[in-house]
Amino acid sequence: MNVERLLEFIDEILGLENQYTVQRKLTNLDDAIGNVVNNPQDPDQQTSVRERLSELKQGLDTVNTDMTPAAWDYLTEAGYTWAFSPELAEKIEREMNNNAMTPAVVKQMVEKRVSERQSFLELITRASETLKALKFKPVDLEPGEAQLGFTIPRDLFHNNIAELSVELKQIDRAVGFFYEAVTGEREHLTLEQFSTTDPLILVGACAPVVLAVGSAIKYLLEQWKTVEEIRELRAKTKAAVAASDDQLKLFDDRLKQVVDEAIAARVKELVPAPKTERENEVAVGVAWALRYLMSRIERGMKVEVKFLPPPAPPQQEVAEGETTAAATEPDQNAKMYAELAEVRNDLLFNEITKIVEPLLNLEAPLPPQKGEDATKSPPRKPRKRREPKRPKEPS
Repeated sequence: MNVERLLEFIDEILGLENQYTVQRKLTNLDDAIGNVVNNPQDPDQQTSVRERLSELKQGLDTVNTDMTPAAWDYLTEAGYTWAFSPELAEKIEREMNNNAMTPAVVKQMVEKRVSERQSFLELITRASETLKALKFKPVDLEPGEAQLGFTIPRDLFHNNIAELSVELKQIDRAVGFFYEAVTGEREHLTLEQFSTTDPLILVGACAPVVLAVGSAIKYLLEQWKTVEEIRELRAKTKAAVAASDDQLKLFDDRLKQVVDEAIAARVKELVPAPKTERENEVAVGVAWALRYLMSRIERGMKVEVKFLPPPAPPQQEVAEGETTAAATEPDQNAKMYAELAEVRNDLLFNEITKIVEPLLNLEAPLPPQKGEDATKSPPRKPRKRREPKRPKEPS
């Protein structure tokens, strides 16, 4: 993780904290429990505790909904997911139910959480202030820009530069097929950030393509729940009875069918009715891209969606009964960015990356197509690259 990436996560966490004031709600609950300790017979104090607990639950629920999966991953590494998860309120409630006659025990537990959480918030606030004073800053998107992030586990390329370059090339080709399916043209991906712990690349792409890639992966992750149910049933059958190879093969065939049908359904949505030879090639390419990405995701790759919506255009008055492109475009944009926000928050990989034996074989790099040089990416429309902002010279 690079410094800019760290600042991005810290700013996101502090922004959500300032918006939903979870620490204040936790402190209010602590104070209310203290009042119960001092006035155990006062029913109003008991009511106050329940109200403060409800406020804390609501604050944590909204943080849980709005925080991006990448920021959750950072909190997991730091050991502070508990401080922003609804599980914090649930644990406090369990303590209250288990110690109804001894509120002082609950008070002690909540006081500890208040102190630990406040220390973490102060720590990351100081870190943000220090890094920004040293002229580091998070990489901000321009309005209307979107990005895809790919975290590539080192096991996929064995710390070999040549193998990493293959993975990068194939990611470029995979997204390229989505570009052609969505826009009708190929475009170069622009490298926006590169972090090296587990290599993370953030690449620029147009918002509709980012949405197409993100929603397709989200859909396949949802279908993977069915895959896991079948795999679990297969394992139980194998353990409970002396299942023959033919019987186990029925499970294996069904697993393959679920995956094939899920990929085919997504391809049909992106390339509904291929009519030309090139459209057929794009449909085959999108199917390969999905299988390629899922074979990596099973082995720890994570995909991230980032975007910044453009400012809403000024409202134009439209006569009753009339519609104009100017009137409908903002609604379409708002819908697309709302879908992007939903996809961004739903790209959760924790369960699939726990799989010990991946279902898919590692999909091989796509061979060159007809008329394509194996050493080069297919021709694409050049994409204007945003120049990095230069720091101002000190006066």
